[in-house]
Amino acid sequence: MILPLRSVRFGVGLAAVCLVAIGCASRGGSVSFESTEQNRTLTQAFPHAYISQVQGGECDVILVDKATDWDYRTPKKNRPLEPTPLEPIRQMMHIHLYWRPLAGTTKNPAATNASIDWYVLGPEGTSDVVVYEGAGFVLLHGSGEEWTIVIRDGMVTPKVGRGSLQDPVGQAKISGRAVAKLNDARVRQTMAEVQKQAGVAKQ
Repeated sequence: MILPLRSVRFGVGLAAVCLVAIGCASRGGSVSFESTEQNRTLTQAFPHAYISQVQGGECDVILVDKATDWDYRTPKKNRPLEPTPLEPIRQMMHIHLYWRPLAGTTKNPAATNASIDWYVLGPEGTSDVVVYEGAGFVLLHGSGEEWTIVIRDGMVTPKVGRGSLQDPVGQAKISGRAVAKLNDARVRQTMAEVQKQAGVAKQ
């Protein structure tokens, strides 16, 4: 049975609050998912973003819905394991840039320079997960400790679904923007932790 979007709680209520905060924050951003199968668009806020060292135009970027402490409240004894406002679903988007577009480039529909994976994890103590995989054209601006990432012409498709979480958008076009802080260790640790909890292994 497909759950209604409000039952899945993809942080939509929280996203509205986070989007207001992003205006005065120095990092993070949001991503919009426009379903190609349904008349539905989801905008998800990611209050934190981190980037690895850019080497030869190649790097890893992660967008997360919490500061990657992965410290969440568990349900009270004898209560069902299901998403509640006190147990926000944990999310991470991983973008791997294979090459960096030339300065001044704004759009190139024929090019794909990045892989894009979106992980949605259920409450702690469950194995619930939805993993989307895809690719897109991603712009990277900045230097030093702070970088701006712009997703254009992206597409993701649900590849892994386990537990009570249901896919609310199906295959979706994606676009978004985020400001990421340079932090190699945070990128590596968060990717390893999320992939471990999701039960998938990616390079």
